[in-house]
Amino acid sequence: MLESNKSEVTDRLAYSIPEAARALSVSQNHIRNLLKSKTLDRVKIGRRVTVTAASLRRLVESGGTTESGQA
Repeated sequence: MLESNKSEVTDRLAYSIPEAARALSVSQNHIRNLLKSKTLDRVKIGRRVTVTAASLRRLVESGGTTESGQA
C-alpha cells in the first residue's frame, strides 16, 4: 500500500491571469478588471503578473460578490 507523502503535495500560491480565468470560468478581461478594482490581489514578479490563490478563494467563498457589485 502506498502512502501519500505530504511533503510532495504543494499548494499553489498564485496563478497566471489565464489560469485564474479558467479556474473561475470567466474571461481574462474580467480577471484584469477584478485586479484593477483590487477585488483580487496580485503579485508581480518581474514582468509577470499573478493572482494570489488566497484572493481567488476569498472571492469564491464570499459568493462571488464584492462591495462594488463586481464579480
